[in-house]
Amino acid sequence: MRPLSGKRFAITVGWRTIAFIAVSFAYPYVVEGLQQLTKCGADGNGRECWTVAVLSGTVLRLAILALYGLSLVRPVWRRARTIGMPRFTGFLVPALLLLDWRFLTVIGSYWPITFDKGILNTGLPYFAILALLIMVLLAVAGEPTESRRALWRRRRVSCECGWLASAGSMVLGIVSVGLFLLWVAAMAKGAMTSPFAADAVRVGRAATIVALAAMVPFLWIVLAETLSRPPGPLEGQQR
Repeated sequence: MRPLSGKRFAITVGWRTIAFIAVSFAYPYVVEGLQQLTKCGADGNGRECWTVAVLSGTVLRLAILALYGLSLVRPVWRRARTIGMPRFTGFLVPALLLLDWRFLTVIGSYWPITFDKGILNTGLPYFAILALLIMVLLAVAGEPTESRRALWRRRRVSCECGWLASAGSMVLGIVSVGLFLLWVAAMAKGAMTSPFAADAVRVGRAATIVALAAMVPFLWIVLAETLSRPPGPLEGQQR
């Protein structure tokens, strides 16, 4: 598999991200089309239209987010391999995005249907921000040459700290979601209370703190890689 340059990587993930955002903002019109197609409001009862909106929001938008995450696996994997980062980064970035499903699945929504109050309800999409920061790092990192070692060797301590913190944040986020699902299952069986809810919130908060910690070394690497780029030739020197 050929190495993937930073410019090509930025173009590849850039247009896919733009496409995801565009589809998200156009989604309310898709819902209107589905409601007209199903003629849910023909009897004057808005409950059926509400059901269509909820089902489309919970199923289709999650599917769109999953497809977006899957579309990033290959380019992130190739770029991580090019600059010497662990190839597992190709799965880390989509996983972080999926952990912020409660935020990413309501982008562009204008009806009062939101999936906030998710168990990772932290106010900001920290996992998605971390995933985007990793992609920015992959885009700006210089490729290894004969005179320059791979990124992981040049900035080993920062890379290891950021990557391990990101992986830890992902694991904690997955555990939090699992605890939340156990709480939902307990509520479905008629339980009035369950310790899983409080545990899920605590683990989710810990996950966001670790995600914030992971951003520090990655921001440093992005800044260092950007400032260390060799200047391009002057206009009069170009041939």
